[in-house]
Amino acid sequence: MLEFIVKRTFILRGESYPPEIIKVSQLMEELIKWHNQEQDLHPIEKVAKFHSKFVHIHPFTDGNSRASRLMMNLELIKSGKNLLLLKIDTKQEQNNNMSWIKNIKEVFQS
Repeated sequence: MLEFIVKRTFILRGESYPPEIIKVSQLMEELIKWHNQEQDLHPIEKVAKFHSKFVHIHPFTDGNSRASRLMMNLELIKSGKNLLLLKIDTKQEQNNNMSWIKNIKEVFQS
């Protein structure tokens, strides 16, 4: 089972605040249940809604948007759609993204 944030996370952009820490595990369980049961939405609409809900829950201290984009691409591949391209501006961002890809693969393989 994944472990989620244990301290308050502050988002510096926008006016949205993540939910209280105590609610994160329950919200993630609800999101995963919704994702697994939702069959009526077009795959692109489904991944867009998943992305929006996931980044609002903000379950990790860092990397929530990267993780969400990777999960969106995984779902698009599974449904036979094209990938969303991730813009990488710097070598540091490329290294961070590669690290996230490795971690996400490990999660799905365990």
